[in-house]
Amino acid sequence: MLDAHAKQKFNHIRGAVLTDKMFPQPGRVDPVPFRQLDERILAINKKESSADLILATGRGQLTKFFPTWQDRERYIRYIVARYGAMNVTWQGGRRIRRI
Repeated sequence: MLDAHAKQKFNHIRGAVLTDKMFPQPGRVDPVPFRQLDERILAINKKESSADLILATGRGQLTKFFPTWQDRERYIRYIVARYGAMNVTWQGGRRIRRI
């Protein structure tokens, strides 16, 4: 997919950060899914593209995983600290429109 996007001159690839496996409990991180995300972002960056990171998708995803504002703040701080040095852009959330 990265090669095809590079040939088409795309320089941004958007994707969601948060999955069910990353945080089995609020405040507890599973490192395996994050290593996979690290590899994907680095591969995107090697193709001279930016990764557009969607921090939450759908309604209520953040509050489902992180019930308190302190949990949500900790999540955002963790993601920014982990990926802030990479070539990324941030999208707070994505609302899916019905057609």
